[in-house]
Amino acid sequence: MTLINVEHPGRGTPDEAPLQRALDAARDAGGGHVMVGAGTWHVTHRPLRIHARTRLTLSPATTVRRSGPVDALLCNGPRDGSDTYTRGYDGPGDITVEGGIWDVNLDEVPNPSWGLVFAHARHVTVQDLEVRHVPEWHAIELNSTFDGLVRRCRFVRDRPRAVDPWNGEAVSVDLALEGLRPFGAGDDTQSRRIRVLDNYCQGWQTFCGAHTGIAGSSHSDIIIADNIATGLSWWGVHLKNASRVVVKGNVFTDVGGGVWIRAAAEPERTRPLYGVVVTGNVIDVAHTADGIRIEGLVAGHHDGRVHGASVMSNTVRDAKASGVLVERAPGVQLASNLVDGAGGVGVELRECDHAVVTGNLIRASGGNGVLVKRAHRLQLSTNTVVDPTGDAAVRLDGVRQASVHGNLVSVTGDLKPACALTADAGCADLLCADNDVRGGYREAPFALAGAGDHDWPGNTA
Repeated sequence: MTLINVEHPGRGTPDEAPLQRALDAARDAGGGHVMVGAGTWHVTHRPLRIHARTRLTLSPATTVRRSGPVDALLCNGPRDGSDTYTRGYDGPGDITVEGGIWDVNLDEVPNPSWGLVFAHARHVTVQDLEVRHVPEWHAIELNSTFDGLVRRCRFVRDRPRAVDPWNGEAVSVDLALEGLRPFGAGDDTQSRRIRVLDNYCQGWQTFCGAHTGIAGSSHSDIIIADNIATGLSWWGVHLKNASRVVVKGNVFTDVGGGVWIRAAAEPERTRPLYGVVVTGNVIDVAHTADGIRIEGLVAGHHDGRVHGASVMSNTVRDAKASGVLVERAPGVQLASNLVDGAGGVGVELRECDHAVVTGNLIRASGGNGVLVKRAHRLQLSTNTVVDPTGDAAVRLDGVRQASVHGNLVSVTGDLKPACALTADAGCADLLCADNDVRGGYREAPFALAGAGDHDWPGNTA
């Protein structure tokens, strides 16, 4: 690989031209490694354009600063609208950008801009750099990208600006939808095999998000792991229309909400999603929304349910709404989560047939500890509900053929729910056994109103 060194002249404020000449030289050599020395470079006239088979390395003392009304610091294609034909993943790829500070400079240039944006690309790595002061849009966008990696980066926004939440994702995963692609064809190419690992984010609306969907396909094969984000006004992770997703081992503090994965909200853009795993995350204070929300959709003949979801071993503290909320996700496994304080329900499921809810600890919820609505063939076992303040520690509405066993309800103070376990008249065929609710109710241990209910021996009240 051809090595090209670019040194700062040591005086003045050079624009992007020397950097662009080096990137073009790498292209002309069939690929190359461009290394940029210490100093500040100003992107004033047009975004830097990086070509295929290029590695761009900035020293830790190098800053690339936006100083004119351009809408990106770097792109892998033209930003002048001249390319409307590149399709799929056939654009410039095999690209690595690493190091330095990328300053989008919202104070002096307030128009919306990306930091770094890629589209119609294969094999893109962004690592070990910092993106600062983005006024609107995204620090990194992976649009219509196959095999994208963002790791060990910092995204800092110490002067927040009020924008629509979906326009304030530090790392954005998007598709080449007409009107939303940086360059190339609006051919609806989704992003696949995306990894966002070991980054730090502060002061944004959302750390990592995907906010656009179509009915024909979904983003897929996404791993978001081991990141730390704080001071977010919206969500730590918000993915729309994404299948085969793992959100693992992240720490989100002082956020609007923790993790939200959902089908596209517009019925004409809705499709089923598959294989969503949310595990081992710490969400410490979600001040406007839920700690974790998995949200499928059914609208008329449009099926946007989430199949094969697993929410396990997460810790959620002081969520404004529900600790964990799962809707229209048949076969969901919700296990071994700790919900410590929630303004609403601790763990809530809606329209989730064949769900398994087991081994969760829910403490000091503002509503029911566990609430299940309209589910068939549910297993609810070995959960511990401590100090709920709703009408019941565990409440079932419209639940049919469920096994409710081995759960513990405990109250440490004087404020007790009316019942430990209630089932409304829409419930039927509940097998309720071996639950320990001693001291966990005010009026009656169980209130099972549905037809064919069975309050089996072994319950301790």
